[in-house]
Amino acid sequence: GSIANILVANNMISNIRHSGSSTSTNAGAVGISLESTYGYMRFYNNSVLLDGTTGGNAATFSACFYATSGSNNIDVRDNIFVNKYNSAASTTDKGYAFYTTSSNTIFNELNYNNYYVSTNNVTAYTSADRVGLAAFQTAYGRNANSREVDASFVSSTNLRLTSTFGNTAFASGTPIAEVPIDIDGTSRSHT
Repeated sequence: GSIANILVANNMISNIRHSGSSTSTNAGAVGISLESTYGYMRFYNNSVLLDGTTGGNAATFSACFYATSGSNNIDVRDNIFVNKYNSAASTTDKGYAFYTTSSNTIFNELNYNNYYVSTNNVTAYTSADRVGLAAFQTAYGRNANSREVDASFVSSTNLRLTSTFGNTAFASGTPIAEVPIDIDGTSRSHT
């Protein structure tokens, strides 16, 4: 059976570690993962930070948001996805803000998010690496109003933003009636 009509909102996801199996060719640390058949799932106002040093190999990757084929009607808005992982075991494993093996048709909405990756990481994977938000937008046809800025979190485990006034990560959002404010009681909308 499939899972449907699920709301995932107002979460702070951080401090995720992966042992980095030397034989693994799959995802290592993942913030939000859809690995089965899902329908009508909404992801609003979540903040995901993957950082620190992790084990890994050339075929292992980390992702803030990960979706495999089989899902549909997915709505991803007003999220902050930051991947600053640094692998201690390999210089060729990769960290992504967004990773999917599906076409863009599984998403009803994929917009108004903030994506940021550190040096040597990649903004997105959508059948190939997409370096930078512009490449992600061009190749995947979504995220017209998303941004690519480093979020200024209080700490690596406290994902409250240090300031809401003038903070571009907050200004990336759009009003969503179902979840008008985030976990801090602040709108992520610039309108």
